[in-house]
Amino acid sequence: SAMAGLPQGSPVVFMPNHQSQLDILTMYLAFPEHQIAYVAKKSLFRIPVFGRALGVAGGVPIDRANSRSAMQSIDRAVDNANKGWSMVVFPEGTRSQDFSQLADFKIGGVILALKCGLPIVPVVIKGAGPLWPRGTMFMQPGQRVIRVKALAPIDTSAYTLKEREHLKNELYQRMNSAYLEM
Repeated sequence: SAMAGLPQGSPVVFMPNHQSQLDILTMYLAFPEHQIAYVAKKSLFRIPVFGRALGVAGGVPIDRANSRSAMQSIDRAVDNANKGWSMVVFPEGTRSQDFSQLADFKIGGVILALKCGLPIVPVVIKGAGPLWPRGTMFMQPGQRVIRVKALAPIDTSAYTLKEREHLKNELYQRMNSAYLEM
C-alpha cells in the first residue's frame, strides 16, 4: 500500500511533486482518511467552483510575490494544521513541465512544516503530468496510470528553522530518487 507507515488520524504536512491539476484530486483520493487542505497560489482559488471548494476546505491562498503576505499565509496554514487539517504544499511551487526529474523546491513549504511541528509526508506522483500537462485545456488521450507513493515521514522536530535549507535538500534528494525509480 502507498500508505504504509503513515501516521493515521493525526495531521501531517503532505509534500507532493506537482505536474498536473489532477494532482489535487489525486491527493484527495489517495489519502481519504486525512482531512486535506491546500496551500496554493492565489490564482487557484479564483477558479470557479474549484477555487471555492479549496477555500471552504481549510485551504490557504499564498501570494508568493509578497513575502509579508506569504508569511501570513504560512501562519494561517499553521493554525489550520493545529485544528486537525493535513496541509498539502507542493514544494516545487508550480506545475513542472519537465517530467524527467523534479523541479527545484521552494523553501516556503519547509518553513510551514517546521512551524507546524508536524511530520512531513513526502508523496511522489507519477503519470499525472503526461495525462493532463500544464498549458492544455483537456486531458490527453491514451491509457495512462497515475501512481502515488508516500515515502517514510520526516520528523520535523529533528530540525531547527535555521536548518531549513538542509531539510529542503534532504527532502528533494529523497523525493527525486523515489521519482526516478518509479
